[in-house]
Amino acid sequence: MVGRGEWGWLPINPYVSIPLIILVAVSQSTLAPHLTIWGAKPDLMLLAVASWSLLGRASEGVLWSALGGLVLDLLSGVPFGANTVALGLIAGLTRLVFMNVFRLSIVMPLAAAGVSTVVYYVVLLLGLRLSGESVVWADAVLRVVIPSVVVNTAVMPVVFGGVRWLHKHTGPEEIGW
Repeated sequence: MVGRGEWGWLPINPYVSIPLIILVAVSQSTLAPHLTIWGAKPDLMLLAVASWSLLGRASEGVLWSALGGLVLDLLSGVPFGANTVALGLIAGLTRLVFMNVFRLSIVMPLAAAGVSTVVYYVVLLLGLRLSGESVVWADAVLRVVIPSVVVNTAVMPVVFGGVRWLHKHTGPEEIGW
């Protein structure tokens, strides 16, 4: 049986992380559209990637962004790879910016949710535009990006709390005095 920390290069053991990533992606594709507020749905994978990037090692955010982005790309109608690229950027930016600027601040997860949402949708809209779709930027910002920032920021404390609990119970044991 595989215990905590025995996989070395993986943040949590794959028997937990891979099904959880798939569950979050499927929930985002099937359940989240029914939870719309002001026309926006919570972006569960985006919030999970940002949370793991804030709480764990850099490899945790990268694992979540790569696998989660791939599953979302398979389930969504955006150009293939757009979710993976967007979530990869979010994992990197969240780790670099928020861990250095807002370290250990209560504002950190909320700010990360807002900024990550803007980055995510800009990348998705650019992917749509580059694939030949017409994008009305002002309309997209007013009807999609701004409401999504509000909804994701409001939902982030719940997701962050769940990820923090999971990270504490499945991640490598911390060394203390």
